[in-house]
Amino acid sequence: MPLRMIMKKLPPCIIAALLCLQQTHGAMALPPNYEFVETADGPYVRSHITGRMLHATPYYASNGVHDIHGNHWTGSGIRVGIIGEMDNMQFTMTQTGSISRQTKVFQCDFIPSRCQRPSASPARATGDVRSIEMAGVINGNAESPIGIAPRATVHIYQTCSCDMETYAHAVLHTLRKAVNEHKMRIITLPELPYVSSAHKALHDEIQAAASAGVIMIAAATSRNYMDIRRFSYQGLPILSVGSARMPYRLSHWFYKVGDSTPIEFDSFCKNRNMNYKLSERKIIPMKAVDVHRGSEPELRKKIGSSVVLVTRMSPADDITVLMEKLAAANAAGMVVAQHNVAERLRCPLPVFRVTNKDAATMATTTFLGGSRWYRFSGDYGNVESTHDVTVDMEAQPAKSSHLLQPFAYPDFVAPSNGLLTITGENSKYTYIDGTHGAVAYTAGAVALLLEADNRRTLKHVRDLFKNTATPIFLDTPGTHYYVSPVYQGAGLLDIHKAMQESLVVHPSNVRFRNPLRSKESIRMSNVHGREHQYKVTCISSPIIVTDATTHAFMRQIAERNMLPTMKCPTLAQRQYNGAMPGSSSPRGTVPHAKAEIDFATRRLPPRTEEWHYSGYIVVETITNNQPGSKLISYVPFYAAAKGQ
Repeated sequence: MPLRMIMKKLPPCIIAALLCLQQTHGAMALPPNYEFVETADGPYVRSHITGRMLHATPYYASNGVHDIHGNHWTGSGIRVGIIGEMDNMQFTMTQTGSISRQTKVFQCDFIPSRCQRPSASPARATGDVRSIEMAGVINGNAESPIGIAPRATVHIYQTCSCDMETYAHAVLHTLRKAVNEHKMRIITLPELPYVSSAHKALHDEIQAAASAGVIMIAAATSRNYMDIRRFSYQGLPILSVGSARMPYRLSHWFYKVGDSTPIEFDSFCKNRNMNYKLSERKIIPMKAVDVHRGSEPELRKKIGSSVVLVTRMSPADDITVLMEKLAAANAAGMVVAQHNVAERLRCPLPVFRVTNKDAATMATTTFLGGSRWYRFSGDYGNVESTHDVTVDMEAQPAKSSHLLQPFAYPDFVAPSNGLLTITGENSKYTYIDGTHGAVAYTAGAVALLLEADNRRTLKHVRDLFKNTATPIFLDTPGTHYYVSPVYQGAGLLDIHKAMQESLVVHPSNVRFRNPLRSKESIRMSNVHGREHQYKVTCISSPIIVTDATTHAFMRQIAERNMLPTMKCPTLAQRQYNGAMPGSSSPRGTVPHAKAEIDFATRRLPPRTEEWHYSGYIVVETITNNQPGSKLISYVPFYAAAKGQ
């Protein structure tokens, strides 16, 4: 029977699932030169090139997860629900089981009776790929704890229906089941189509779940917040999380002597534990044809114990012959440009494969009489050429007439790339990229906070994360400013600082109502009751210009003479009797201060444009005049002006 006829006979639910099997969900295996190794301290990544090992979760150190795990906080006793997305369903029809010891899969299809059920019930499906990846980030513990909250209990709720309208109803019923029957404390929400018949009911259910103390999390994407054709989480009591790309990528590198810039390399050699620590060696460029034609004595005399950079290679050149001739001539190693080989080879000497650009730069430098000495130290780790955290610009307004608003306005951003997780098959390790990784990372962070104090509310958790986040700063040639809060909210999540809960600033973001001239205030309190001195400054991000009608992004304005004028006073400490609203400290005498911030624009935009002002109110504190006790909190501010 033709495939088209088969597809016609299948229910839409299964068709959607089958179509999605072709989609990429962001999972990625390790590069060929690496492998996962399980140790008593958790999973490590071992290099086949150098034999060295590196911890597989470097972002745990930078975001405070290692410190929290060291204090034995693991999310124990906290229940997390993941509501799956219809368009990510994979029906494998295998026995439902645990992805890890603390993860269970539930089938919540809620297919109405008028829909034709599939002949093979999906009730035994293992779950959608994205949800399994998220569960691994939250509580993956295949052999040892690797999840953010490795002892939390995770429930994956599969949802499936006949069409988009019934799918929204399925999510509605799934949410009720998770809250009322399974008593989930944290729930991640999926992307949803905009459906009028379920719109109000789902909004009410989310409000009711929040009132019951459930903390819900959704990705701050254009689909969830900006597309007028889809269901929007705008204005609902949930955590809105953006994506931050961390500067971690597995790599090996060496340096030019006197220059700290790394030259990254990999290798096609299958020999393990070959010595790539050659210390300082001279690099000699040689054309491939000269290597082929040279006799062994001639090559020995020219090469000595140097590393040879082979240039002008063609597909016809036999890389094996080149390696053997250089090894026979006592070359310490060989550097080649990005050369493709059909399979990994057994190499008689260390091979450093670099990019065409780096190879050309090295060849040019040596030919022009520059430094030929390079330091081959066998360095290996997680590096990125920029060494900067960047904001995932998925929320960047597109040129569309379907925008509900110009930005998603996340509360903060969390790591979203290179996150270690486990797959459903034999609990294998893998890495994932995508906004769902940031949502899962946040869910695990919330579980840690709730384990420490299960009385914490959504407002308290949001304030803690925002008060302790660190904004991402762009420092590139011609660009020196904080990324606008409309893309990153309060900045990059820091779980360890949030757990410490020292400084609380209320509100956690400020919106100036009148763009011409406004005055708003913030209040600062130390929940531990110590004396604080406060210093407040204001920093503006570039003005973002959007179309006044379609909300589409147009340009940025970074000139200082165009940015708003702001007055942020430096404050002395004051006493306040009573805990600050929203904090968890006991009532009593708590140091408290108030700052008033004046905001004024320099000019109004043209009539066809809308200008979005944003930046940070920076609160610095020193406890008891001790310089080492400084705390910094970044409070996002927003304002908007339309042309008249």
